[in-house]
Amino acid sequence: MKKTVSLKENHLFRRLYRKGKTVADSRIALYARHNGGKGNRLGLTVSTKVGCAVVRNRVRRRLREIYRLHEGLLGEGLDLVLVASANPEDYTNRGRIITPLKDRFGSQVRTHYPQSLDHELRIVDQEQETAEIPGVDVVVPDFTRQLVAAITHEARKHPKVNARSGVSVRMTIANYEVLIANAQRRATLTGESTAVPGVIDLPALGPSMSGKIEFDTWEAEDDLRVVDDILNDAIRQVGQSLIEADWVSTLLN
Repeated sequence: MKKTVSLKENHLFRRLYRKGKTVADSRIALYARHNGGKGNRLGLTVSTKVGCAVVRNRVRRRLREIYRLHEGLLGEGLDLVLVASANPEDYTNRGRIITPLKDRFGSQVRTHYPQSLDHELRIVDQEQETAEIPGVDVVVPDFTRQLVAAITHEARKHPKVNARSGVSVRMTIANYEVLIANAQRRATLTGESTAVPGVIDLPALGPSMSGKIEFDTWEAEDDLRVVDDILNDAIRQVGQSLIEADWVSTLLN
């Protein structure tokens, strides 16, 4: 772990538990918070409920190795604490209940919050799984890839999206897979040999996004309006980047 040092001070652990973002599954919880520096700091906590000292040390070693293998995918300047316990969805090691999240932290360290679109897309390329349809090739334009990542980044900034639950890269992965699947379906229905996902496929993302975002709204209709706002903001962002591109200037001139 070249870029990461150990997190040891108790007050840093306490601050992370109190103010950090949390994701959890049935056996492990991850706390994350920006530390204002350039390097990452990692803390590992294994509950006595997991087993004896030998078992707990083995779990720590495995968690550290999982982190090392995925360290390159994480951003910089993060304080991270992995907590292994009997059921971290119910209790933290301070005894406080963790709100169940739609976004679960799996066995690999891949559910986090990249700061750049390129970083987001690198993770998507690594984790996405799409079906192959005989006779239908899939071509994903670069602007579509940028749009998928931009949607997640816009969702993280939206005031009606619960900031504590967060919006992880798993929504980007799910949206990417849904866009391709919808394009493949369209190509199959029209008899085309090439599926090209684009803006026309964005309406298919409504259910995908609703299952990955916790909204701070009152009615279901409000959720749909928030999704529309996020999609429109992402289209505007990617469209503006294309207009400012050199090749567009060349065409205009």
